[in-house]
Amino acid sequence: GDIAGPFFEHLFLAACIRTHTERRAVDAERELVRLKQLRYMKPHVGEEFEGTVSGVIGSGFFVELDDLFVEGFCPLRLLDDYYEYDEHRLRLLCPQTGVTVRLGTRATIQIVRVDLDVRQMDLLLLTAVSEPMKQNGSEASTVGEESGSAPGAGVYDREKDVGAHDAQGLIH
Repeated sequence: GDIAGPFFEHLFLAACIRTHTERRAVDAERELVRLKQLRYMKPHVGEEFEGTVSGVIGSGFFVELDDLFVEGFCPLRLLDDYYEYDEHRLRLLCPQTGVTVRLGTRATIQIVRVDLDVRQMDLLLLTAVSEPMKQNGSEASTVGEESGSAPGAGVYDREKDVGAHDAQGLIH
C-alpha cells in the first residue's frame, strides 16, 4: 500500500488543529487587551479626550483616543442632530448643519459609559472638525461651510448647540 495518503491526511488534520488553536489564542489576547484598556478607562468616565474617527457605521462612529490607543463608540442616539449614513463614502452627514463625520475627523469626546461585561465604551461627541474632501475632478464635498472653515469642512460644537450643563447631564 500507499502510505503517503494517510500521512498527508494526518498532516492536514494536524495543521487544521494548529491553525484553530492559534486563532483562539489571538482572539483571547485581543479580548484581554480590550479588557485591560477598559479597566484603565473606567475611572475616567465623565472626562474629555481628543481623538480621531477610526470607523463609521449606520448607528454611529468609532473614535480612537489620542496617546491611549483605546477605541470607543459614539452612538448617534446620543447626538442631538439627525445624521444620514452614506455607505458609499463611509460618512455620516447632518443635513441641517452640514457637519460630516468620516474617517480621520478630529473629535473631542466625553466618556459616557464603560461596560466591562460587554467590552464597550460609549462616547459623547462634544466637538468635531472634518477636513474638506479632496476633489476628484468631478465634485467637491457636499459639506456646508461655516465661517472660519475651509469650503467643504464641517464643525460641530455641542456646547454651542445645547449648553455645557446638558452635556454633563448624560453621565449622572
